[in-house]
Amino acid sequence: MEFLTETYQSFMSALDGLDPVFMTVVIVLTIVVWFVPTIIAIFCNRKHLGKIFIANVPAGLSWIAWSALIIWAATGKMKSKKTKDEAASA
Repeated sequence: MEFLTETYQSFMSALDGLDPVFMTVVIVLTIVVWFVPTIIAIFCNRKHLGKIFIANVPAGLSWIAWSALIIWAATGKMKSKKTKDEAASA
């Protein structure tokens, strides 16, 4: 238990010395990199965007799963775009 207390104290003292702006930038960049597959799926208009987003949350912990999601997001099926005639008849 003493080891955990010492580790926690050293971690907190290391955090005290960091600049809040730097920490904010690091956190934002980490989140952006974590969700790169979802961002790719949004820009590529992928049909399975919701599934890619849900799978992206735990996949960020594994480089293999994260890489597979990037491939899926980049090569998956696109959403079908309905023309005005199709939308009117539906």
